[in-house]
Amino acid sequence: MKNISPKLARGIMVNAIKNIARKKPLAISFEITHSCNANCSHCDKNGIIKDEKLAPPERFDEIYQELRPVFAQVSGGEPLLRDDYLDVVKLFRSHGTLPLVSFVSNAALMTPDKYLELTKAGVDQFSFSLDMPDERHDKNRAIPGLFDHLSDIVPKMAAMGYHNVAMISVIRKQSLPYLVDIAKKAMEWNASITFSSYTQLRTNSDEHSLKTEEDFKLLREQIGKLIEMRRKGACIINSEPVFKNMITFFETNSIPNCRTGYRHHVVNPDGSFVPCAMHKVNFDTHQELVENFTKKNTCTACYVPLRANTELSVKDLLSGFGVPYLRERFQRNGN
Repeated sequence: MKNISPKLARGIMVNAIKNIARKKPLAISFEITHSCNANCSHCDKNGIIKDEKLAPPERFDEIYQELRPVFAQVSGGEPLLRDDYLDVVKLFRSHGTLPLVSFVSNAALMTPDKYLELTKAGVDQFSFSLDMPDERHDKNRAIPGLFDHLSDIVPKMAAMGYHNVAMISVIRKQSLPYLVDIAKKAMEWNASITFSSYTQLRTNSDEHSLKTEEDFKLLREQIGKLIEMRRKGACIINSEPVFKNMITFFETNSIPNCRTGYRHHVVNPDGSFVPCAMHKVNFDTHQELVENFTKKNTCTACYVPLRANTELSVKDLLSGFGVPYLRERFQRNGN
């Protein structure tokens, strides 16, 4: 994340406190399309959706103005498949320094020119997928040459000096032995790294799940090394509380007290509301989502970043541990 001024940090904290008090979300993921040019084995959003119903950018901005989240995540599917992705970002940025805007992409369609255009339009943080620290990434994404493409464009984008390039990697059985290697690859490219937790809710398959004590031991070892790297200044976005909760989630397959609707939720490409990407029950308004899902919610089966980074204690959130964007300075490879 780019440097955050003390004034902006105060604004983030004030808005966060207001939204927590009003039970309005801190973060919303605007999934502006469910079409995707990849076919990831651990994801449910694969392929192009013919005649997909897409809300105009103004609908997403209308939702932002109603709920005023601190963070607006532009995601998919693959958001670069929409012709008007830039308009969505510009509308969010038209309200000032908030919301902080993140843009999540597999980067197959990304170029340095598009990156620069999006940055100038108002993106504060890019999150590009990285499943493996080498060409095995291509196989999981079903996009030949993708790792080489990342190896080319990520260092070029990072070299522009905006300090807003991050990689995101899903912790799953296949990538478990390589988490430290993935982090080191991101740093080699002068990008930061954040980790997400695979949930079986995504695909209804346990192919990627951690199941054995051997898996859990390796997870603890890898996360321990990542925490130590972070303490020494490595650009690892996950906070220590989030890492520790990840271990709990994988070992118990559960994190209780989901606060979707109050701390976070997802908006569909058509402008409807859903609790998350895994529970595909649509609502027309935020109030309907809260009344018909949030207040009855007993789900404990995910710990994705949208949840992990908004559901810690207020103390952790406001100290910047729970919300990575509150780190006042984006450190570069331990310097």
